[in-house]
Amino acid sequence: MNPLIQRAISMFNKARQKADWRKGKCAILHCDPALYDMDNVAFTSGYRMHSAGIRTVPLHAIRGTLGRQHDFDQRFYPLSDRLQDRWVNIAVARLRDEPVGLVRLYLVNHCYYVEDGHHRISVAHALGEAAIDAEIILLDSLLSRAEKEYE
Repeated sequence: MNPLIQRAISMFNKARQKADWRKGKCAILHCDPALYDMDNVAFTSGYRMHSAGIRTVPLHAIRGTLGRQHDFDQRFYPLSDRLQDRWVNIAVARLRDEPVGLVRLYLVNHCYYVEDGHHRISVAHALGEAAIDAEIILLDSLLSRAEKEYE
């Protein structure tokens, strides 16, 4: 087997073990290791969506997801073995220094939510990286904009 594939599989298995360990720890400490779900963010018609361009985002600032809270925990450890094939393919590409594309994030109330790129973020964490390049969509509260204009 290709050594890069072996390394990527080993990285995935280690990330899965960490996910299981965190899940057990949180069960004991009564904490929730799940990603925040953007579906639970209270939205009103008072939000405006617009592109904020491409930014380098610290991985620790990415705290939520759009519908994938059962696939990854808050540290983007994979929660299921069914994620392995895609995860390993991305890890191998990263280990070969091949481009894997930007992730797509929503920025809401100072919290980043992943729309596209969960596996890429997980692999970046496993590689010990501190940040990732992302396309940012800003959900801007019309109320906070009015408050800024008032000041």
